[in-house]
Amino acid sequence: KMWSLKWLGKLAERAPRPFSRSLFEVMPVVSAAMWDTKKDVKEAATATILAAMNTCENRDIKPFIPSVIEAIQNPTEVPETLHKLSSTVFVQSVDNPALSIAVPILMRGCQEKKIEVKRRVCVIVDNMCKLIDYAHEATTFLPELLPAVERLSVEMSDPEARTVAARALKTLKNIKESADAFEASKQMDAAAVLNVIKEALAATTPSLKGEGALLASCEYLAGMISGMIAAMHFEEDEWKFVAVCPYLAPYMSQADAEAVCSAVLTRCYKECVPKDAAEDEDDEGEDLCNCEFSLGYGAKILLNNTRLHLKRGMRYGVCGYNGCGKSTLMRAIANGQVENFPPPEVLKTVYVEHDIQADQAEMTIVDYVCAM
Repeated sequence: KMWSLKWLGKLAERAPRPFSRSLFEVMPVVSAAMWDTKKDVKEAATATILAAMNTCENRDIKPFIPSVIEAIQNPTEVPETLHKLSSTVFVQSVDNPALSIAVPILMRGCQEKKIEVKRRVCVIVDNMCKLIDYAHEATTFLPELLPAVERLSVEMSDPEARTVAARALKTLKNIKESADAFEASKQMDAAAVLNVIKEALAATTPSLKGEGALLASCEYLAGMISGMIAAMHFEEDEWKFVAVCPYLAPYMSQADAEAVCSAVLTRCYKECVPKDAAEDEDDEGEDLCNCEFSLGYGAKILLNNTRLHLKRGMRYGVCGYNGCGKSTLMRAIANGQVENFPPPEVLKTVYVEHDIQADQAEMTIVDYVCAM
């Protein structure tokens, strides 16, 4: 067991992204090993589960990994871990790896005696599910989460807590319905992908003939891309520099390979992930930011799949009632927490707090920004 766990940890370190997609299968096995009777196995399991959890790229979940590990080792820490989780500002979309870390603690919370803890579980479930971009990310957890939340919606003695559980249950059922409907639409078999590749090749490099070794490479690519589509893996850099361009490079220039890759990615994404995009009334001016993101604060969803489009030279105001999340949004932007927002070297952001230091009180806003 010990050596198996160590090799599993090495695999997580060597290939973090592919490993993270299997985290939902790894977590139960390694968590169980943390309760083994042998000390060496326990230590290896603890090291391995840390390496496994670190493959998750969700920046909102990462700070809680030590607390989650501690709660697995010591169940009495579950309520405190849930409290910390419910106080988190969620700005990134929730995906399968993030759920793989959170769900085991949520399931343990469902077994707690205190209604307050169970209610908190339902609130977290409801809000995390609302931050899921693709419903299929949650399908591996629905068989255990749905019955647990449904049981809480019936068994809890507090009527208000049952209402919260019923709301979470409704969200989970909506996720399940969306996942079932989405499962068929996202599929794109290898033959269809191969046609897309051939069309992109014809448009980009018409002098090349799709025969022989090139055809074999394209057929291999089509099968691989079909699997990536099924997993909803559409990261551009992964497609360009790992999945597609290396197999096209022997037959064309790097620029042509990247052009083919971009064309195939755009087409596949459009056909498998249809999404309505809001059009601007005025398209003039240089874009500073044009991204979509979600923002939540523990038990409250502030913004869900919201589009932020900023243009150079324009002035924007954020209006809303007290407590709706204006300051939280500004802090998240300034701290680099908003997903897909331009990095500091591209777009500088400064958040001026309501209360500033005494030595800065006489500074103009221009001087303050320059000083930052």
